[in-house]
Amino acid sequence: MSGRIEIRHDRLRHSLNVLLCFSLIGIFAWHALAGTEGALLLLVPAVVLFGGTAIGSLVKILDRRPVIVLDRTGLSAPTILARPLPWDAIQRIEERRFGRTRLFLYVDEPKRWLRVDASSGRDLLSALLPGFERPRIVLDTSWLDHSHKAIREAVAGFWGAARSAATLDDGVADASRDPFAHKHCCKDHDQDRGYLRPGEHVQ
Repeated sequence: MSGRIEIRHDRLRHSLNVLLCFSLIGIFAWHALAGTEGALLLLVPAVVLFGGTAIGSLVKILDRRPVIVLDRTGLSAPTILARPLPWDAIQRIEERRFGRTRLFLYVDEPKRWLRVDASSGRDLLSALLPGFERPRIVLDTSWLDHSHKAIREAVAGFWGAARSAATLDDGVADASRDPFAHKHCCKDHDQDRGYLRPGEHVQ
């Protein structure tokens, strides 16, 4: 495994999204110019919605800064994390494999690692949705230049290597270090999420 992996926005997907958005705006504009009833009223919200989406994708196309950086010391995600997250701070990892793919990193005191704006949004959701608050950091892996599978394997590899090194330093195998020791694989009860184990590879 490479000692450092930099992950950026996927230019191809965002380029296709820009093309789609402008095509939809063009369709609404064509119907408005053709005098189709109600088309003019729909044109303004279409321009706002699809135009805003297109601008967001254009910004991401031009922004070539890494969105996620993985290395042997930890994980960096400047858009959500105020500081790098070391692997030994992560207790458990879950994944969402379908739809908008994500990794859930369970840590003590997420506010310690999250940016202020990300933490504020999390607090608001917790207030509106009782039970939402969980000690985890959500890592969005969609629309990036590495697949969810590749990011998943890299995270599991780095995390597993760090935990193995910590166990060797202790000189004994500590079962409490295994966050899955008292968990059942969630495939049995939730087809949308799965647990990652240190060093696990996707079949």
